[in-house]
Amino acid sequence: MSNIDAFANSFPPDMPGIPRVDDFSDGTFPTDTDQPETQGDDPVDAELGDDGQGDLAPEDEVLQHSGDAPTDLRDGTE
Repeated sequence: MSNIDAFANSFPPDMPGIPRVDDFSDGTFPTDTDQPETQGDDPVDAELGDDGQGDLAPEDEVLQHSGDAPTDLRDGTE
């Protein structure tokens, strides 16, 4: 038994009216694979909180809800 898709897709496409291009660097995929410079020369050290959430400013602290809603919606138990 043969894989007809592998055989059919192994040939170059027949596209009349479109010139053949050997170099497929059309800009859709980045050619530079370097990591972007995001923190300068000295990376910032972050402390992880109890839940692994990273540094939180006081205004970013999770506020407790008032009601009977579950604290973790991923839990599934109510």
